[in-house]
Amino acid sequence: MPTEEKAKLIEKLFAGMDPELDITVAEFEDESFSIDFPREDEQIVLSFEDLMNYRSFENLSITRIRVSSNFITQFPIMGHSFALEYLTEKHRFEYENEGVKIKVINNPLLLGIGAVSLGEYSKYCPPCTPYTALHIEYATEAQKLSESEEYKLAKSFMFEYSHLAGLAFTFSEIRDVYWDGYDENEDVVLNVVKVNSLKSYSDGMDLFKRAMDANDQEISFLFYYKLIEFYAPVAAKRSAFDHLTQRLDSLRIKGATNSDIDAILQISANYRSSQSDKDLAQALLKDTIDIIEFFPKLPEEIRKKISKAANFNPTQLTYDTNQEIINKIFNLLGSILYSTRNSIVHAKSNYTPDQNECRPEDLEQLNLFLRQISYVIINWYDRLPNHIKYNN
Repeated sequence: MPTEEKAKLIEKLFAGMDPELDITVAEFEDESFSIDFPREDEQIVLSFEDLMNYRSFENLSITRIRVSSNFITQFPIMGHSFALEYLTEKHRFEYENEGVKIKVINNPLLLGIGAVSLGEYSKYCPPCTPYTALHIEYATEAQKLSESEEYKLAKSFMFEYSHLAGLAFTFSEIRDVYWDGYDENEDVVLNVVKVNSLKSYSDGMDLFKRAMDANDQEISFLFYYKLIEFYAPVAAKRSAFDHLTQRLDSLRIKGATNSDIDAILQISANYRSSQSDKDLAQALLKDTIDIIEFFPKLPEEIRKKISKAANFNPTQLTYDTNQEIINKIFNLLGSILYSTRNSIVHAKSNYTPDQNECRPEDLEQLNLFLRQISYVIINWYDRLPNHIKYNN
């Protein structure tokens, strides 16, 4: 397409924008176009294709946390202890499925328009360049999700992105606050990951991100433990459901006996027992993680404590290891997590250590272990049939 035709199409696109916003566009070199925002020292340069993907700047829905058109929604996001420019240069995580695309972008136009419309910009905080956005794009207007469903999709994407990058970032807002940039990182190698499916949103994803967001290791641990507490009842219910179904299947074949009734009562009793605070972690971990794979990732002191109590050589832990030892490992690990949780929560009360607690100097490594198994737990939950999951 000739450059003149492209310029006319871009001019038509921007004709739908409120002229009082003083946002203008001009042709730039190499068939790119520059957008001038008020109080911006830099020109925002986009290719013709990227600009035309916006399709319309009319009838925008603008709030501090979200700017949306009929085809695109942008959420402002922020990083923790790092700049998002670094994230977009090092990790590019892109989702595309059935005409819906999600990515993280710099210099988001809709947020820039939103900042100008809200009057949230100044010499020290221009309207566009300070922002990084989670950008959702729809092929057709009919595909546009409701605001609540779109928010869930965005949170599922952010969960996966946080896991990929090993860095915490979260939703932010449009605001006139001075931002002083970040230190340039040299020799950054971009890691591009493209996916066509995301896990369905569940509340545990928020706990995962809050654990990663926390600057304090104790707070981070508590959020990981809350994640375990959140999913553990599902594992207990699933186990009880499976055992009860097996028992009822046998009754259809041979009829009920007194021992069958006792067995059903025992299944119910075991389910109630698995709901106790002390047993929550044990039940979930047994159902979700490959302890042979993850045991070496525990802090060394905890590995020594578990191997001594369970009477096995940790270097010889394999898939041929006796199941009784495997069960002991899960039980001991669950007790260590429970005791560590109590030592943190009740630190200022009359808490009496039971020598199962993780040492403070090992808590960071334990949190790295928990971050990895939490991702596995959320994957496990996503695969469950809907009748086992929580009602959303």
